[in-house]
Amino acid sequence: MPLYELVMICRMGESTALSQMLKMVSTTILSEGGVVRGYTNLGDRVLPKNIKSFDSVSHGVGRWI
Repeated sequence: MPLYELVMICRMGESTALSQMLKMVSTTILSEGGVVRGYTNLGDRVLPKNIKSFDSVSHGVGRWI
């Protein structure tokens, strides 16, 4: 079985929203037959390019997981 790595960039915000997002992603992976071995917080980093969210707010820093 191949091993894949997923890098997620999340908006800076509440920790409850982050935990809900991680649970949702884990549930989706598990329902498709995958296995989640763990998470690593890579910290808050400046993004190479500003990203606009769906509500037209520009973000220059993201949380990498």
